[in-house]
This record gives sequence, structure tokens and C-alpha cells, in this order.
Amino acid sequence: MQKIVKSLLAGNLGMPMSDCALRRCGVDSSIVYEGPGLLTQEMDKSIRLRVFSAPVDFLEAFNRDFNRDLTPSVLVPDSQYYDFEGKDPFGKVWRANRISIDTDFGSGTYVRARPWALEKTEERSKPAERPVVAAFLPGKIELPWHAVTEMASGVGR
Repeated sequence: MQKIVKSLLAGNLGMPMSDCALRRCGVDSSIVYEGPGLLTQEMDKSIRLRVFSAPVDFLEAFNRDFNRDLTPSVLVPDSQYYDFEGKDPFGKVWRANRISIDTDFGSGTYVRARPWALEKTEERSKPAERPVVAAFLPGKIELPWHAVTEMASGVGR
């Protein structure tokens, strides 16, 4: 955490993120953008979040860009905001609530946001399983644990 604070104060934060998800707020059938991301700091020391998501077909992209439920003189509804969650390289989960996003659609979906506040939490996950290594050794090898050991008779009786 100390390294992140020093980077923030210096104005040069750059942190890759994995398992990022931006979920639309306030609706039942939520729009979700998922993929890797990048958290960086701009020259003015503001934070910029970028997420690289799967492509969206043309008609759906058009609807997402132009079919918004905005009414003049009415506060912006929750459905225009997104909640963010992503993991840093150390497995810590970062969250931001109610952020506005900009999207570019094409062969992939490029999502940009400027979160006002980020919150880091510990993720309690199951411990990682032990890695297993399998090797193939050509030829015949005598292994010592296959040797037969005989016990002396009458011992331990």
C-alpha cells in the first residue's frame, strides 16, 4: 500500500487490473462490461480507469449510446451510472460506486471513467490449491521406496 500512496503523491500511478467489471446501476437487466483494466493518473493527478471488454454488436451498441432515459430538468437516474470492481496484481479488490462511463465500440469495447473515490478491500477467497507437476522420464529407473524391507522375527512381540 505504501508504494501506491507514494505513486499517487508523485502523480504517476499506473496499476494494471484484472477481473474488472462495470455493472449498470438501478435496473433489473443490467449491462455489464468485463475484462482487464488499467488504473492510471493523469497530469492533473486525477484518476482514470480504462476497461477493455468484449465486443458488442452494432445494434446493441447504438441502443446503449442513444437510447438513454434522460429527461430535461430531472436528476440523472441511477441507470446512467455504473459500479466498478477490479483486482490489482496483489489480489486486492478495488471498488467505485456510481461512476459515469464513456464507451467506444468496435472490435472490442473500450470503457473510460474518472472515479471520484476508490475503495480497496481484502478479498477472502479459498486458499490456492497446491500446484501439481507431472513429468515423463523415458527409460527404467529404480526408485528406492520400492525396495523390500524385511523385519526381524520376534521384534516387537
